[in-house]
Formats: sequence, structure tokens, C-alpha cells
Amino acid sequence: TAKTNVIILLVFLFFINLLFIVTFLFVRKNSQFNKASEANNDILDQMVALKAAIDQIDDIIGVKDLDLRVVATNSAFVKIAGKKSLDELIGKTDAEIYNVPEEQEPIKTYMSDERHAQTLGEGEYILREEDIITPNGEVRIILTKKFPVYNDKNELIFTGNISRDITQRKKIEADLKIKEERYKDAQKIGKTGHWEFDTVNNVFFWSFHTFDIFEQDPNTFVPTFDTIMDLYHPDDREYILTEYN
Repeated sequence: TAKTNVIILLVFLFFINLLFIVTFLFVRKNSQFNKASEANNDILDQMVALKAAIDQIDDIIGVKDLDLRVVATNSAFVKIAGKKSLDELIGKTDAEIYNVPEEQEPIKTYMSDERHAQTLGEGEYILREEDIITPNGEVRIILTKKFPVYNDKNELIFTGNISRDITQRKKIEADLKIKEERYKDAQKIGKTGHWEFDTVNNVFFWSFHTFDIFEQDPNTFVPTFDTIMDLYHPDDREYILTEYN
């Protein structure tokens, strides 16, 4: 009958609309999934690139869990620890990596600093010069920065370590200090001094023995043109001004 045909038509249209809605939702969800998947792939690519960059850095970079066990690090740590791969470091403490008791220095200080770093606030850090003994027995000096790592809920999850080998820099500083002391001794023995003049700021640099010659305290006397002129006899000042001009 006509009434039956109308009912059949309405039911058919209902299922057509339902199929359209289901298809639309499926396509939309699949599109969102693809976008999320693409975003995840971008994040993974960024992480791979960052890891590759960190692995090429000469500085030691490490992340440890709250039990002070390595969870991530780079090749620089592998090298200085005398290991062959990251697998020999992951999951281990410094004491286990170097195969020494936790109470033995410098391991004791390493681990003590990391426990201290766990008590710091976000953005705070510990900076310390440390000795490290390489597998061949060589002592290197490293400058280490240790800091806490918090998640987005402000929960402490890791400690971070960044260490730079400053052995060569410290050697250069020590050599320069020795040379400076020898130079001071040479000037003292020869009763000579030297100075430099900054014409822009009207400030003189005096060597240590120049202060001795003029009998001035290097901690209180600031050598400028005016203060130096005051040290000369009035009869000599005109000659000095003429030569200076």
C-alpha cells in the first residue's frame, strides 16, 4: 500500500543519513588521527635530531633518575668512562660505572651533589670543578653543572648533569700565573716597572713593581693622569705636561 511504501522510504532515508553520519565521523576521526600521527612523527624527528646533536658534543651530558642511575647520556660520557657503548652506562650509578664504593672520592662528592641537586628549585643548579680519573689513570679537571628536572606538574623526575673538560684551560691559567710571578720577581730584582695608558678612559695600568717605585698601595691607589701628576715635584710637572702634550 502507499502508507507502507512511505514507511519503507522513511526507514531507508534514516539508514542513509545514519550511514552518512557514521562515514563523516569516521573520516573526521581518521583525519585527526593522521594529523596527530604526523605531529608525533615531527616530534620523533626532532628528538632524533636533538640526540644526534647532543651525541656530537664534547661536553658530558647525562640525566639520572632519583636513585642516581643513568637514564640518558651521550657518547662523551661513554668515552671518558672507558666504556664501549651506552648500554654499559644506562641503569647504573657512578659508583657502579667506575666500579668503586660510593664512599670513595671523588664518587662520594659526585653522588652527594646530585642528591643536593634534588632539593633545589626549578632553574637552580650546583656548579663545581671536579677531578675525574680516566681508565688510563690520567686525572682530568671538569666543570660540572648539576640541576633538578621537573615535569609539567612540578614533580621532580630527574637530575641533569653537564660537564666540560677544562684541564687544558686550568693548565694555561697555571702557566700564566707562574710566568706572572716570575715577571714580578724580575722587575723587583731589576728595580724596574712598566705601565700602560688608556687614553679613552684616562686610566693607567701599572705593573706591581711600579707601585713599589712610587711607594703606593695597589689596593687603594688608582693611577690616573691627575693622581700621578700629584706624585711628582711641582718643578717637574711642567716638563711632564709638555712631553705629554
